[in-house]
Amino acid sequence: MLNTIECSISRSKWDNEVLAYVECNGFKMKPIKAAGPIEADLVYEDDSNDKQYLLRTIKVNVKAWDKSTFQVEPDDVLALAHIAPRPEQTGHSPRIRFWIANRANIKSTLRCTVDGKPIRSIEGTLQANDSVEAVLISGKARNTWTWSLAQFDPIGWYYVGTGAGSDIVYNTDHPGNWDCQLRSNGVTLRELKFTVNKKGDVVSAPLQQAKDAPLLPPRWALIEMKIPKDTGLDKRIKPAALKASRGFGLPWPAHDSVKAIHAALPPAYENVNPVAPKRKSKFIVGLEATPPRFIDESRTVVRLSRQMNGYAFHVDARPVGTGDAASSVYRVDWKQGGKVIASQKCSGSAHLECDYRSDKPLSTKGAHEAQLIQYDDDDGNEYLLRSYKVNVVKFTSVGDAVWPIVPDDLLATAWASQYETTTAFHFWVGHEDISPVLRCTVDGKKLPDITTSTQSSDPSIKAEVRTKKGDTVVYVWHSVGAEVRIAPGPLPKKATKTDDHVAYLAHYPGAWDCSVRHKGKQIRQLLFTVSKDGYIQADPDQPGPTADGVVPIALRFGKDNLDTRVRPDAMKKSRGFGLPWPKPPVAKFPPASGLPDPK
Repeated sequence: MLNTIECSISRSKWDNEVLAYVECNGFKMKPIKAAGPIEADLVYEDDSNDKQYLLRTIKVNVKAWDKSTFQVEPDDVLALAHIAPRPEQTGHSPRIRFWIANRANIKSTLRCTVDGKPIRSIEGTLQANDSVEAVLISGKARNTWTWSLAQFDPIGWYYVGTGAGSDIVYNTDHPGNWDCQLRSNGVTLRELKFTVNKKGDVVSAPLQQAKDAPLLPPRWALIEMKIPKDTGLDKRIKPAALKASRGFGLPWPAHDSVKAIHAALPPAYENVNPVAPKRKSKFIVGLEATPPRFIDESRTVVRLSRQMNGYAFHVDARPVGTGDAASSVYRVDWKQGGKVIASQKCSGSAHLECDYRSDKPLSTKGAHEAQLIQYDDDDGNEYLLRSYKVNVVKFTSVGDAVWPIVPDDLLATAWASQYETTTAFHFWVGHEDISPVLRCTVDGKKLPDITTSTQSSDPSIKAEVRTKKGDTVVYVWHSVGAEVRIAPGPLPKKATKTDDHVAYLAHYPGAWDCSVRHKGKQIRQLLFTVSKDGYIQADPDQPGPTADGVVPIALRFGKDNLDTRVRPDAMKKSRGFGLPWPKPPVAKFPPASGLPDPK
């Protein structure tokens, strides 16, 4: 015997069973310098009957990695996986546990079929917990070999419940044979197979039914797992060690399935810096996909912010037609002259926020293109959702540099969105603090004035330039979301028409002509048609796919121009961040006016 230590123990209760957690910490004991095969007997001493029980003989190979580093070499731990319940959560969310030959904190996705039919992908994180590390130092080189007990923590995956039409996956909705891929950034890290019964529980693999298989805690399940070749995750794989035992010297049970498990092991591999394989993706223009993939043009923005001696870019967008959010990764490629200058991943799924984060500020000026790209892990392809075209300038200003874009084409268009009990009108103005009132006619008949509410969070693109004389010149483009409490769609059975306000669009089918007024000034004119069933129709001069409930409408400038800057040439060329007109615009834009071009 080389040494012995006393372990600490803690207990928890689960399904009327008491589970014990044992930690045997030998930091205070005398160092051991023995290398080679070592056995560690975990012994339980029962004080009630003065008996000792051998719970497990742990067999490891201790290696002297260098003159001062001794560490076990647990190459036999990678072959199997378990699904364990998470008792601290309502509904008991499953989590998948297995060993990897590396560390990990990776956003990942579990993509599954049940009896051959795909279900909603399950998003989560693969995170390493307990680890074994061996550091090998040779001259100036420092290599770290790592084995970690990894855990896939899912979002929205539960054993019991019913989630028809929701973002949650319940096992009780999907009994049958599950065939899953745990994926990250387009690469399959592990392949998993298991069966779910009608109660929502995962059934252990046949290997667990062997007479000499070790027992599992309540509701734990042993599942089949395969390590694909060249995942770019594991630093080393030793098939010989995996065939010799199933983890820390535990022998394989006598079962027919063992042969198949061993036959599916990947070839030997060893690389302290593994490299993930390159994705083989097609690059597809989103509007050319089936169904089309694009963004909601009524609420998207590109803007810049000063960063040290340069700038950072920010893109907000709401994707449409992009499928299962859990299987997608979005990014913006910031390009000039066809070359990618910077790239930034986006956060969110229904609402993307792509905020450039780097200690290297950008400083390129002139025409740029910001490509919003979706990588869809379901089919392995990339989709161009939007190509924003912007002009970056550097204003001459006293004090800090001012880096804005000059989006003169934003003033060209307007959009209407229709959701349940509200309707909203979206357009841009070269002015701040807009509180619009709509004064409308329908087929020439005047309606009561319609008050609106605007969101303080509506985006602005702004640049304040300080002159040598001490003056401040403000360039601004502000997005207006004018919401009205007017319900679109068919009339309810008890809908009452009143003379003092408009409550339902369906009461007023026909051609609408709305003057947008701000503090008594007519700043815009909105033109659209409402159908008999109460919906605003898309402007026929602006065809194309749109988000649900959102349609383009015709816009004219009012007689009172409050915009700080108007450039009709820019509006005739495109209708917002370089978006081309489907055909030459019908709108008659006012003459150029306002602040001069930046210098």
